[in-house]
Amino acid sequence: MLSGPLFYGLVGWGLDEWLGTTLFLPLGLVGGGAASVYLVYVRYVKS
Repeated sequence: MLSGPLFYGLVGWGLDEWLGTTLFLPLGLVGGGAASVYLVYVRYVKS
């Protein structure tokens, strides 16, 4: 559950530093969290 937001947050932070924006870090954190919750749902609830 922590690896998704951490990884995509890091990717978003890198993009923000590279492009000089402040948009990608929050998107990476939220998107990574949503992906983690979805994958846990698919793995344990749908099976």
